[in-house]
Amino acid sequence: MGGGNSNNDARVSTPRREHFDALAQALRADAQARASGYWEERDFHAAAHDGFLALSWSGSREYAKAHAFQAAWKKEKSSFEACRARKSPVPPNVQDARKIETIKKVQQSYKHKSKGAFAQEAYIFQKESEIAPNILYQFGLDLRGDYGALPLHHYFRLSRRQSVPDVGEAPIFSRWTLEKKTYHSGKALMSDLLDEIYVDECPKEPRPPDPPCFWCIVAAVLAALVLAFAVVWAYLEYWPLGERSSLESRLGEVQTEVAGIQSQLSGIDAQYAELQRQLDELIATSATRDQIEALRTQLDTIDLRRADQDPATMGLADNQAIPGRPACLAIKTSDGRSVPDYLFAATVSPEGIRIEPHAGNGLAVNAATREAAIGQLGEFPRLPLSVAEFTAFAQPLLEAAPDCAHYVVLREDLRGPADRYAEFRQAVESRFYIYRPLGG
Repeated sequence: MGGGNSNNDARVSTPRREHFDALAQALRADAQARASGYWEERDFHAAAHDGFLALSWSGSREYAKAHAFQAAWKKEKSSFEACRARKSPVPPNVQDARKIETIKKVQQSYKHKSKGAFAQEAYIFQKESEIAPNILYQFGLDLRGDYGALPLHHYFRLSRRQSVPDVGEAPIFSRWTLEKKTYHSGKALMSDLLDEIYVDECPKEPRPPDPPCFWCIVAAVLAALVLAFAVVWAYLEYWPLGERSSLESRLGEVQTEVAGIQSQLSGIDAQYAELQRQLDELIATSATRDQIEALRTQLDTIDLRRADQDPATMGLADNQAIPGRPACLAIKTSDGRSVPDYLFAATVSPEGIRIEPHAGNGLAVNAATREAAIGQLGEFPRLPLSVAEFTAFAQPLLEAAPDCAHYVVLREDLRGPADRYAEFRQAVESRFYIYRPLGG
């Protein structure tokens, strides 16, 4: 790609070939240093000409994947910076979750790619006047505005890329592009080029955790049962007969009471599940908002009945006689109803799960524990969360309170497809007890 109109070339002031030759030598030396210990062999070439520097390098499918991950993750980090600038930083655990999602997306997108080579070509120029060198027009570029916008005495580059094609397709180079970024010094130019040529390897997809050892669990359960039996036997053998009979009688009464409560709760749960199924059907069939709100009012009423009947909300001392986990925070009784203390409000919508602070039930006895729990969650994100992001957001709290469960308020934004709404709702309901206060 040389030649051109000699009259025009006479008016253009080009840097000396020696200048670009020195730049090429410095690039080769730095590239050789970076190549030592690099995760993949790199085929890199640099050739100096009178007025420009020609570069090319290539790599495997894995190298192309590394470039794709770098570009995608750079975009994600830019969004984090924008949130930080708006005084609403994205919590570190949510950032980690998004990085894992980015890795998975890139890895998945390259599974159907061929093993053909990735290639990149570039020409480096230095703007010495407002008159564009004739060689630039041979690349088929419209330089009327782009070249004039470049700062004087800065390096700039033209580049094109041959991406890895899908299996069965031929590799094709992209069109030549005039890059917007410019460099005042050769050192800054070389640093950026070498970072691009010797990009870090794309991280591997995180392995799912190994399943628990089934027989280990069985052995542990059996050992616990044997130990419990031995303790009970010793207790019955040596405890005074009168006191033992009294305790056994009281235990029978408590078991009868709990069985009655559980029976009532099972009936309420069945009614609740049926109404929830009807609500999902209404949403899926584009029912009117009045129909949906009427059904939700029934659900709210049943929620209050469940809270009144659930042994976990009735203040039993140790909750050993009931299934499930007790509430982490004390339950408030108001107008004959049990009102749990809830940490935040979660609104599910087509965009995701939106988290909002909530005042809770106001019990003073819960203040310190509630504040500690909210501290485990960190700063509430302002953007709606995906299922993976919500899981990462809630995980520190769940790990800090493995023996109890927290309540949250659940609200629904009924726009969008029902399956999407149900996915987000399930993410909340599988990790927290749900409370729907009437009117809020």
